[in-house]
Amino acid sequence: MKNISNKKRVILIALITILSVVVYGSFFPILNFSSEKPTTPLVFTFLNIVIFYLISDGIGTIVPTMFPQWTLLKIAYCNFAISAAGLLVRYFLEFGEISNTYNFTVFNVAFHLFITVGLATLEAKKTMSKEK
Repeated sequence: MKNISNKKRVILIALITILSVVVYGSFFPILNFSSEKPTTPLVFTFLNIVIFYLISDGIGTIVPTMFPQWTLLKIAYCNFAISAAGLLVRYFLEFGEISNTYNFTVFNVAFHLFITVGLATLEAKKTMSKEK
C-alpha cells in the first residue's frame, strides 16, 4: 500500500467500505433463528454460509493490509462499524416489509454482528501475524 498515492488510497478505502457494507447487509441473516421465518432450502443456506465466510475472510485480510499501524482492537471496531452499517442499510432497504419482523430479532442481529466481527477479526489477526 506504500506505492499507492493518498488520493487513490482514499478511493480504494471508500470502495472497499461501500462494498463491505452492501455485502454484509446482503447476507443478513446468515442463519435465521426466528420461529416465524419461511423455510429456506438447505442448499441456499449452505451457499450463504460459504460465500459469507469467503467475503469475511477477504475483508479480514484487506483491513490490516491497508492499515498496518492499527491494533487488532481498532480493526475489530472497524469491522463492527462496517457490519452495523450493513445491517442499517438492510433494515432501511426493507423498511415496512413483513420480513423485518422475523429477520431483525435481537438474537439474529447479535449473532450476525458476533460472526461478522469475529471472522473478519480472526482473519486480520492471521494476516498481521504473517506480516511480522
